[in-house]
Amino acid sequence: MQNVVIRDYTPDDKEMVERINRKGLGGKGAISRQDLFENELNALHEGKGVCHVAEIEGEVVGFIWMWQDTELLSGMFHEGVNVNDTLYVYAFAVDPPFRGKGVDRMLIADAERTAAEFGRSRILLDIEEDREAIRWFSSNGYVMKSAQIWMVKDLDPED
Repeated sequence: MQNVVIRDYTPDDKEMVERINRKGLGGKGAISRQDLFENELNALHEGKGVCHVAEIEGEVVGFIWMWQDTELLSGMFHEGVNVNDTLYVYAFAVDPPFRGKGVDRMLIADAERTAAEFGRSRILLDIEEDREAIRWFSSNGYVMKSAQIWMVKDLDPED
């Protein structure tokens, strides 16, 4: 494996992160709606979240997006989730040619270090109903706590 550098996201990374995101989840994207993606990028600049990228020889090959803003998180989860000790992994994607080559594990390890830096003792993430992803996260010490699936429907204003 070539030398992988994990670093903070910069606005220059936007195009590559968007491209990798579009390839995520079988083409649906780790973040599924482009307007939502734009809003979330703006929130990063407001300090509500952190995005780190994995880079090989100057090319962004993956990203992990994390929220530490307790106000934002407080309305997202059921009772019993203490948002004050939780770092939420909002989106995580690795460019397909680099999957399974250690980049994914490096990004998750980075999230765990980031959680500790923010004084958080838990990482929470939600994943698609994807057996491969469930196996991968389980092999990295994550435990399924809920079978909850988040669903959204965009309504057509014409209807």
